Amino acid sequence: SWGFVVIAPDHLDMTVSTMMNEPATFYTMYYTTPRDVSSAIDFAEDINADGIMSGMIDMENIAASGHSSGGFTALQAGGGQLDLAGLIANCETLEGASFDCPIAVPNSDELAALYGLNEVSSGLLPSLGDDRIDALVPLAGDQFFFGETGLNSVTVPTLYMVGTYDQFVPIEDSRNGFATLGSDVAYMVEFDYAGHGLFSDTCERFPTMAEFGFYDLCAEKVWDKLRAHDLINHYGMAFLLWQLKGDQDAAAVFAEDAETFLGVEVIQN
Repeated sequence: SWGFVVIAPDHLDMTVSTMMNEPATFYTMYYTTPRDVSSAIDFAEDINADGIMSGMIDMENIAASGHSSGGFTALQAGGGQLDLAGLIANCETLEGASFDCPIAVPNSDELAALYGLNEVSSGLLPSLGDDRIDALVPLAGDQFFFGETGLNSVTVPTLYMVGTYDQFVPIEDSRNGFATLGSDVAYMVEFDYAGHGLFSDTCERFPTMAEFGFYDLCAEKVWDKLRAHDLINHYGMAFLLWQLKGDQDAAAVFAEDAETFLGVEVIQN
């Protein structure tokens, strides 16, 4: 309704759902999913040049977004680099418990090989960023695997949106990752007392989640989800209109004197 084309690729390495498979079986997603984003942009170029949407897509203004692993993928596609050696070291401590540990650590050699390395090196893994991406909107994206410096190479305008009671991505991890961004324009919208599933559909609209007992992902203890989604759309669309279309009215949403909403805090990096 705002004139944006949305293309959502199927990530084949994340078969069915990462929650319903043995974690060690989808470690390749750390390499393939950002490449899927680039493939989706290639596809957009094809259908824009001579295809079903000929001349309808502005290929000079592109954003990447996603929720959870999708937010993680967006950060990779925007230039974020993984710290595999750091992850292995952190996972050896109790404080280093992370969703990434049982996935990446047992398959670290294989993952390094996907990146063209003969062994796990002490530095960051090579970037899989796509220079065609102009803005990022990660929603509750995993931060742990980027380490302390892996997000320094993200320089495009970025809007984080997170819940302060996220069960899977601790708010301190999100804040720490946000603080290391290399972007000159970076904002984080925090939803007080919201969990990881704030950005996903309700249980009524996503009954499979309820059927499998994942109520924490399709329902919220504090927030009315539809109200939250209105605010997520409000900030997300304003950011994209500002960054991709130069809309200064939309930019005002992030001004210091902008309207505020109960339970929402907007932080500028």
